[in-house]
Amino acid sequence: MKHVSYKDYVITVATINENGTWRSHVTITWYAGKFDLYDEAYFTTEMEAEKHTVELGKHWVNNRIQSMQRYLSKQYAKKSLIV
Repeated sequence: MKHVSYKDYVITVATINENGTWRSHVTITWYAGKFDLYDEAYFTTEMEAEKHTVELGKHWVNNRIQSMQRYLSKQYAKKSLIV
């Protein structure tokens, strides 16, 4: 199991060997919760699976941050119109 700290999130990677191929599972945790990602991709080495899964976790974090920023921008714009 591998843990990577990324932008105030912790990406935890678990790899599973199934009949000579590797699959992975990622859990992303932060102050407000956790999210599990399952990937259907198979890899020939454990290192490939880990690397892919860390990148998948980082991609999810980046998308979540962008989504939160868009949401907050919209909320700020609504408040500006009300005042």
